[in-house]
Amino acid sequence: MRKTARRGFTLAEVLVTVTIIAVLAAVMVPAVINQVAKGDQPSEAQDIAGIGTSVNTFAADTRHFPQRLSQLGLTTLTGSDIAGSPYDASTIAAFRGPYATITAGHRVPTGATFSDTLKASGRQLCMQDSTNSSDHTGTSFVTLPQLLQLEQSLDHDSDTTAALGRANGNVQWAQTATLGVFSLTPGSARVCVAIF
Repeated sequence: MRKTARRGFTLAEVLVTVTIIAVLAAVMVPAVINQVAKGDQPSEAQDIAGIGTSVNTFAADTRHFPQRLSQLGLTTLTGSDIAGSPYDASTIAAFRGPYATITAGHRVPTGATFSDTLKASGRQLCMQDSTNSSDHTGTSFVTLPQLLQLEQSLDHDSDTTAALGRANGNVQWAQTATLGVFSLTPGSARVCVAIF
């Protein structure tokens, strides 16, 4: 009985296979990443809408707007309202929390991190970007691309050429220019969640 010798792959066959896999990866990876990014917009809008609903329910129950996002996650109300007034006994009795599962600050689906303290901006109640300093002069934990994505998700504005930022709408920010390069002004980014 005669045995046949087993043959391996040639160098040419291996190179052709590797080239085909590389071309497929070069075409497929960007397409998959774009599809994943498309899912962020609805989740961002739902996330912010959920916070807005929690804030409005809190205000309907207590007749006060919260000073902090973390107050939405409390089971017993403590602290002060947005005006800095301590909650009185009737407000504490009317509290029906928790309204959301936020403990301190908030991170949206894009990864932007907002501080726990809510800010009034005109007649809107807004989350403010978190920075690495207490006076908001340090580095922001929100990037300009994250803010532009929030702008597109919440305000449906795809104009990314806003050189000075946005002063109105649900997403607001200011920019500074250094040698023609624009960057987000720390502490200026706001995402408004309720109107009062």
